[in-house]
Amino acid sequence: MAASSTPPAPPPLPEGLLDQYKLMAEMSDRLSARRGLANSFFLTVESALVATVTLADKRTWPIAVAGIIVAVAWFRLLRSYKTLNGAKFDVIHAMEARLPVQPFKDEWDILDRPGQKLWQRYTALSTIEQTVPLVFIGLHGILLAT
Repeated sequence: MAASSTPPAPPPLPEGLLDQYKLMAEMSDRLSARRGLANSFFLTVESALVATVTLADKRTWPIAVAGIIVAVAWFRLLRSYKTLNGAKFDVIHAMEARLPVQPFKDEWDILDRPGQKLWQRYTALSTIEQTVPLVFIGLHGILLAT
């Protein structure tokens, strides 16, 4: 009898795994949407504070201090979102190890390719987002110093 060249069938998926996987992916997407709304809120507040400082005649330091406090809170919230979403993707990747395909892991593997030039490397959105509150902290610091 000749050996079969057909690969063995993959083991059956545990019941409910695919539904849990879809739910985790959806929850990650919702978290990203909430992060976007938070960014819009904080950007609006910071812009209003900067505008208020530039229009005020005297005693602008309390507004600048408030701006720094808001920017620090924004930065910490972004770090929290990054940590939470990172944990979600750790769970998603663990689930994918039991699935026949691993699209999220494959995507990250492609983005994290070694050997790319500095300007061609992927920069995580969370890294870019976190620079904005730091810029506002610097701006409010300059306003305090003047």
